[in-house]
Amino acid sequence: DERGVDYIYLNNSTARMLELLSEIAPTDKIKTIDGDTRREVKPSQIEEKIQMCFIDGEHTDEAVLSDFKFCLEVLDENGAILFHDSAINYNAIANCVQYLKDNGIEFRANSLPDAVFVVEIGDFPLHKSPPIMERLLNNHVGFIFQMQYNDYYRQFINKKPFQLYRRLMTKLKGTNISD
Repeated sequence: DERGVDYIYLNNSTARMLELLSEIAPTDKIKTIDGDTRREVKPSQIEEKIQMCFIDGEHTDEAVLSDFKFCLEVLDENGAILFHDSAINYNAIANCVQYLKDNGIEFRANSLPDAVFVVEIGDFPLHKSPPIMERLLNNHVGFIFQMQYNDYYRQFINKKPFQLYRRLMTKLKGTNISD
């Protein structure tokens, strides 16, 4: 994924997700799509428009953008697309938001704690829901979580070998490595 590491998620399955969700709400209306929207699953396979899509698949920019475009095609004119692990997928999410702007699609977007980014298309009322409103008013929680999540990468890149590499490149180039 975009973190540069292949993660293995033990016991991670659609069945387990539905089981966990059923502990807090009925799941009888939830329909899942398991498959790659770039190659395996086509929008024409979805018979009725969807009101809400939750993207939590492969954590690559390409896959997230593909899932987003798939969701956009099958979404009702008033619907929402939610992205899980937004601290990992932030570049892809930025591309999705830009896609909406470039195509003149009306939307609202916000970040929810801890790692969910929401795009509401049209006049979808998710942001008016009291539990969501509370999270929006306290969205600093999600922001802090995501910044702390990034500390892993900051700690990694600041290890001695990388510091030495940056110093060497600065001397060789005569400029900062980020230039």
